Amino acid sequence: MPNRIIFLFVNLLLPTLGLAQYENFWAFGGNAGINFNSSPPEAVRTSLNTREGCASVCSKEGQLLFYTDGTFVWNKDHRVMPNGNDLPGTAVNITSSTSQGTLIVPHPGNSQQYYIFSLGDINTTADSGRLYYSLIDMSLNDGLGDVVDTSKGVLLTKDLTEHLFALPGFDCNIWLITCSRAGNQFKVYNIGLQGIDTQATVSAGIQGIGQYHGVIGYIDVSPDGRKLAIAQGNLVLYDFNRRSGQVNHPVILSANAATYAYGVCFSPDNTKLYATMEHIVHQFDLTTNDSTLIQQSMTRLSSASDHADGMKRGPDGKIYCSGFGNSALQVIQQPNRPGLSCQYEEKGFTLFRGTLASFGLPNTIAVLPSYYNTFTDTVYCLDSFLLKAKVASGQNYTWQDGYSSPERYIKKTGTYWLRYLAADSICGEYVDTFHITMPEPKGIYSTTRIAGMCAADTATMQPVYTRGKNYIWEDGSTKKNRIMNRSGIFWIRYQSDTACAFYVDTFVLSFPEKDYTVAFSVDSFACQQQLLSINNTSDPRYQNFHWSLGDGSFSTLYQPQHIYPKPGSYKIELRGDINDKCSDTYSRIVVVDSLIPVRFQVDRDQICVGESIVLTHQLHSPAVDHLIWHWGDGRSSGGLSSHSIHSAYDKPGLMPITLSVYFRSCPADSFSIPIQVFPLPLVELYSESGLCLKDAPLLLKNKASNPVTTYHYLWNTGATEDHILVREAGQYSLTLSAAPLGCRATGTIEISKDCRIDIPNAFTPNGDGINDYFFPKSMLAAGIQTFKMEIFNRWGQRLFTSSNIFGSGWNGRFNGQEQEHGVYIYIIEIRMANNNPEYYRGNVQLIR
Repeated sequence: MPNRIIFLFVNLLLPTLGLAQYENFWAFGGNAGINFNSSPPEAVRTSLNTREGCASVCSKEGQLLFYTDGTFVWNKDHRVMPNGNDLPGTAVNITSSTSQGTLIVPHPGNSQQYYIFSLGDINTTADSGRLYYSLIDMSLNDGLGDVVDTSKGVLLTKDLTEHLFALPGFDCNIWLITCSRAGNQFKVYNIGLQGIDTQATVSAGIQGIGQYHGVIGYIDVSPDGRKLAIAQGNLVLYDFNRRSGQVNHPVILSANAATYAYGVCFSPDNTKLYATMEHIVHQFDLTTNDSTLIQQSMTRLSSASDHADGMKRGPDGKIYCSGFGNSALQVIQQPNRPGLSCQYEEKGFTLFRGTLASFGLPNTIAVLPSYYNTFTDTVYCLDSFLLKAKVASGQNYTWQDGYSSPERYIKKTGTYWLRYLAADSICGEYVDTFHITMPEPKGIYSTTRIAGMCAADTATMQPVYTRGKNYIWEDGSTKKNRIMNRSGIFWIRYQSDTACAFYVDTFVLSFPEKDYTVAFSVDSFACQQQLLSINNTSDPRYQNFHWSLGDGSFSTLYQPQHIYPKPGSYKIELRGDINDKCSDTYSRIVVVDSLIPVRFQVDRDQICVGESIVLTHQLHSPAVDHLIWHWGDGRSSGGLSSHSIHSAYDKPGLMPITLSVYFRSCPADSFSIPIQVFPLPLVELYSESGLCLKDAPLLLKNKASNPVTTYHYLWNTGATEDHILVREAGQYSLTLSAAPLGCRATGTIEISKDCRIDIPNAFTPNGDGINDYFFPKSMLAAGIQTFKMEIFNRWGQRLFTSSNIFGSGWNGRFNGQEQEHGVYIYIIEIRMANNNPEYYRGNVQLIR
């Protein structure tokens, strides 16, 4: 038998409500479009301009074929097909304002042909509710497609609502779903291999409500084809039978006329239903299959200002929502998730510049499924191999090279595929793909490396493939197994039992010049009375160990631990044995540090702010790695440079000084001493009034507030009272000392003759509120009894006069006119409180 490894992977794609690649291009609204062939999708411009009804279709590869509004049809070049005007033959556009005004359905019996259905809106009196169809043939017009003249504008039925949908059935057919206004009925038409069956399957429905009596709105069917939802003012959920086309078991999810339902769409995993009611997006959870719980699960996702209308699943698994006049589409990013976790985004997709959305999005394409099978096979020792179709009863078998037969022989490695149609009742195309590998007989090589444990060891070399024949070693021996006790490279050649391959096994033997070694790792430093761990790193061949720990202790553990009660230097030695043949020893020196108490001393424990203390310690030892001082006021410092260290404080309080010591092997330790830092007294001198001629003396005292304690006062005049009287100008100082340490501070004040005024030399009357007026500034306004000020220009003309002590001054004007930039003369006469007159004359600069 040939040596074969066979893998079979079958991927059977069951019928669904459409394949994503057929909807990779959307055309809708005001010249808007989306190309889903790029990632992320690309906004594009189209030739279509419609309020609601629209549809587009692509090839299997996702390339645009054509799109339509139900009245016109454009090819992939965005041009109207030669016979693509006025599809219904009504001479007016009856589909643009229909909720689902048009629909594209592939012809089940001809892969080159498509039906376009055109549904009249409720406002077109003559054609309201009439459903027409036209046939597109893509083989016409050099492959760009055109309308078949004899199958254009054919009336199928009338008196319908604006609902229109299609989905594949189970018998090579497509169901066309419509709603009759008469009797609230669903009329479902069968489109098969021979075309459209004009006799509809009729099912009873629920009466619509609200505006237009529920005539407008969307239909959608769940991706698994089991549920149908219709928005007709109210929102109703039905069961759908894909074998019979029957619609039954209605459940009313919303019957409130005030929340009018329009758009509807199922999630890709069939568990959620989305609907737009009064332009607001809502979600219903269908997982319970309980009508009451479904109604109660309604979750509002958007606001009315978002203006959401039509809805559609995208090829990317998201749900898109359209609103009239919007420049962007709303997007539900994760429609399979419950509630707000579905990630509704108001402006999730921005349309192409200059294009706008409207009420509708493209209707869904119903496509009959294809079936794919993949086979992978690796075949040895055969000249040819037979490939067979999975279904032998099919028709129109075609291989990738044109060969036509359900089976064929191949002679070389490669990928082969076969396309054919099934002859059974489940219609669809089959594609079988074969990935075949046919390696030629060849040599198989392997290398084995063996290392002996000790110099005296031996190794047995044995072929990898034990069912071979005709063994021969490099030295000419022909035994199957071989024993060797030296280093070198050895090989054996032999054949497989099928004669399809020969083997060459190579053995690389390595024996050490000396026995394998033992070793261990351990810290070079340890701490007295602390547990020390030893890490055994010996060759794994060693099993027996004998430890000498240097202090008279021994162990036979693989990785011992030990406590040294005393400091010192200890030699740890390990001896290992292998089967009484190999032994080795290894040793390391460990230094055990003593436990050092952490202490320090201070020269005093009370100081004033600004004074220093001296701290000393005896911690200069090789066992100390580093130390850190924490000064109690947020500062810290470290080092081992000195036995003593100084510290001063700039603020009072209780300062706990802590010394943290870090050892090279022993655990860190710390020690603290509190230091009391007393504050300096505050000195701020002031006088009660100015010192004027012939006036009473001034009272000087400390203005600052100090804590209640005992103070000693010393003025530079020699006085020791808490205040003094000053009769002469000069500098006065007070030194204040506080108990208990005598912490002291000094304040100084300059006393001068203050009965005078301060006259500015310039002003800027520009209206900014700063220096807009010229007026003398009194240092002691209370000391001035009378006042008179006059302003003259350089020609002696008086421009301003005032005797108001608290006036605002001259604003740089004369008779209401602003005076020029320049120098002006002032004369000021005053009389002080001591009856002494003062006279001032000078220049002031007016700056513009």
